[in-house]
Amino acid sequence: MSGNRRVLTRRLLAIGAAAGRRAEAGRIRFGSLAAAAGALTVALASIAAIGVAYQARMDRIDAAMPVVDESAAVDSRLLLMEDVFDELADGRQFTVVYFEPVGPDAPLPPGMDAWPEPGQVLLSPRLHEAGADERIEERYGEYAGLIDPDALADPGQQIAYVVADGDLSVAGEYPLHVVGFDPSGPPEAMGVFWLVADQDFSVPGLVAIAAVMLVLPALLLAAVAVRTGAELRDRREQLVTVLGGGRRERFLISLGESAVPVAAGALGAGAAVVAAAALGFTVPYVDFAVAGGELLRAWWLLAACPIAAAAIVLATSALLGSRASDRRSTRPRAARRPRLLIAWAALNPVFIVTAVLLPPLFAGTPLYPLLNLFGVAGVMVTLPAAVAFTTVLIARRAERFGRRTRRPAWLVAGRRIAERPRSTARQVTGVAAGAILVCLLLAFQGAFTTQAARAQQDLDRYGMPAALVSVNGYGTAAQTAEFTAALHGRIDLLAATEAHVGPSAVYHLAGSCEALAAFALPCPEPGTVVSPDGPLEDPRLQRWLERHPSGDAALTFEQGDPGAAVEADDITLLAAATDGGDVPVADVKAAGSAFTLGVTVAASDVSAGVPHREQARWIALFGNLGLILLAAVAGIGAAGEFIRHSRALAPLVAVTGGVAVFRTMAALTVWLPLLAAALIGLGLGFLVTRPMTVDSIEMITPGLLIACAAAVAAVGLVMWQWASAAMTKEASTWRPGRGD
Repeated sequence: MSGNRRVLTRRLLAIGAAAGRRAEAGRIRFGSLAAAAGALTVALASIAAIGVAYQARMDRIDAAMPVVDESAAVDSRLLLMEDVFDELADGRQFTVVYFEPVGPDAPLPPGMDAWPEPGQVLLSPRLHEAGADERIEERYGEYAGLIDPDALADPGQQIAYVVADGDLSVAGEYPLHVVGFDPSGPPEAMGVFWLVADQDFSVPGLVAIAAVMLVLPALLLAAVAVRTGAELRDRREQLVTVLGGGRRERFLISLGESAVPVAAGALGAGAAVVAAAALGFTVPYVDFAVAGGELLRAWWLLAACPIAAAAIVLATSALLGSRASDRRSTRPRAARRPRLLIAWAALNPVFIVTAVLLPPLFAGTPLYPLLNLFGVAGVMVTLPAAVAFTTVLIARRAERFGRRTRRPAWLVAGRRIAERPRSTARQVTGVAAGAILVCLLLAFQGAFTTQAARAQQDLDRYGMPAALVSVNGYGTAAQTAEFTAALHGRIDLLAATEAHVGPSAVYHLAGSCEALAAFALPCPEPGTVVSPDGPLEDPRLQRWLERHPSGDAALTFEQGDPGAAVEADDITLLAAATDGGDVPVADVKAAGSAFTLGVTVAASDVSAGVPHREQARWIALFGNLGLILLAAVAGIGAAGEFIRHSRALAPLVAVTGGVAVFRTMAALTVWLPLLAAALIGLGLGFLVTRPMTVDSIEMITPGLLIACAAAVAAVGLVMWQWASAAMTKEASTWRPGRGD
């Protein structure tokens, strides 16, 4: 019995394979199943790679954790360490780590082979490349080489190592007493690479976005691919049922039909994933580098991705393809109501309520974004069913219009659409989900880039007429004089302190008579504090005060020595370009090497929002990949429907005696569902993403929505012409007896 069962199994698999080669839209189905398996493999591998790369990165960050011993005042291993912040123009903050090897056995930080001379600097490769136009080699001292990129948190990290040319115990504020670098170092020590870890996108958030924007579209592609050319396939399965076949037999036939393309797609994508992991790669657009072999530390997880993807697609093929009833009767029966599709359509309003109305009830809690994201994902999944039934309602009106006016195209097309909501749902899945995904992508972009975008708008509006320069750590009058001399003739400097009187800010300036005169301020008697008599004459001061967050900052000034003020107190310097233009920040920072720990220039708040902007690039990357997958969904669904409509409607030519009627039918069966999907999808996408954009820059504008709808309408017009031509060609070769 078991031998007969094995023979039957092989024959059923062979029948399925042969049926797949000769099926309706066979080539399209083969390619779409392979693409679905490959896309799902890459999507699952992306999620696995996020976890593996994150763990490898954290291992390197932990390896740079300092072992601190504050009692090691005379230890031969003693190393003083202090870090400060810096940034490049339009770039994120990075750390500049200052070291002073006190003992002869002072430990070397990660990526350094030997101690440079005092005053020399090592830069990470990415910082050296990115800062080439901003005098990065001169900013902290004498350039001595590059940090080993293999020891950094990732090859793209920006960081600088400086061997201090002064006493960190005097110039620094709170230098750490380090005797080694080890993962067992205390968390409060704040490792050498702590800032990049602090700026990282959360792994759960990145995985969630990858699941929504990669895995979900890949699953939609699998579902549409499985049902491509499904009409003749459903007839075959019903025939198998009538002949005595059960669920097992139908499953084996479906497995044989889908196994080859699914295996080809999964294995091809799996091979590409392994090759990329072995060779290393840089993620496009986000410019994140993954070292060769790093992901292979979890080779078993990567190997499981194509297996899991193939199993999911084959299971989808079996479940969606072997749904024929076990009923043996050959008598005609009424068409089944699409209960599952009705249920999905009914869930759409529930998810809309979840996305729009529930989040405000949990404002200020983690549930606010989670509920909204869950609702948006639900709307994206259920929207094709809702659009299908909306199209059915329109089609029924078209059918009645065709019957009343005796127009065969309206009558037949309306009737066909109304009776096949599942086909319409498959056809519009890509466009409907893509419309939601576009709005979701834009909402995330707006939410994450608000800080950087608003800071850039402020900078574009006011420019940088003046900037506050603060000395890192402690400075001396001699260092201030050296700093001032390096900028003489290009930068005017005054000492500046800020105080608050109620809600208003008051800036107090001090400088020599020459320095005050450079800002068109009179020179009062020594020890006398005065306020400007009338409006400020120097436009640089006017614009600088206008940029203050309070909007009504006041000004006082006196005669004084900025160098003495810097040495006596933690004070800032007001720097303004002598020619009235923007402050040359790179020149100011290069001159700041006169101080032991350099200077910080508070030019703008752009850098504070850069991490969010860079995180938004991940969203844009995953979103664009998702749109590509959804475009494939739309194309595959439309291709299958074109063939089905052209074969089923070809006999109408013999009845009507012409092909002009196909144009109207193509418009109703192809263009109308796509246009409805775009309009409904964009409208709902705008609605359900509103909770994400309440406090951010509005990136989902009416003009953009109109442009997206127009683009879909234009694509629909092309598909309309394609469908019309396909129907006409099929009609010209149609002969009676084909069973359509």
